[in-house]
Amino acid sequence: MKKIITLLLTITAVASLFVFTASAEETPITLTFNGSPVACDVPPQIVDDRTLVPMRAALEALGASILWDESTSTVHAQGPDGTVVSLQIGSDKLFVPGDVITLDVPARIIGDRTMVPIRAIAESLHCEVYWVPENREVAIYKY
Repeated sequence: MKKIITLLLTITAVASLFVFTASAEETPITLTFNGSPVACDVPPQIVDDRTLVPMRAALEALGASILWDESTSTVHAQGPDGTVVSLQIGSDKLFVPGDVITLDVPARIIGDRTMVPIRAIAESLHCEVYWVPENREVAIYKY
């Protein structure tokens, strides 16, 4: 009888670990700028350990103006201070003034939205970016 109870308790404990892990991964990722939530019509996603967010929502929240070049599938974003960054869909290159940064994950189209690796772009526009794992939050600050 003790063996059966021990077995049932072990199975329950293992099953609860799977439920906890699955629910944590299902919690949506949120995006904030200077503590205020940023509304995204397509949720941020983690791809190869990098967080991709909808370009327009994120960059406009940072105060950037955006130009989309359809002919080359290139995004140009100008920050409030005049800094211009550019990246092409599918390319692992982010062009910043005087430099080219190699991205771990290229920008891509997901759910009809241009999704960009937010850390590289936000830092190129002179922001600080933090991952808050307990909330699954990307927190961006411009001081």
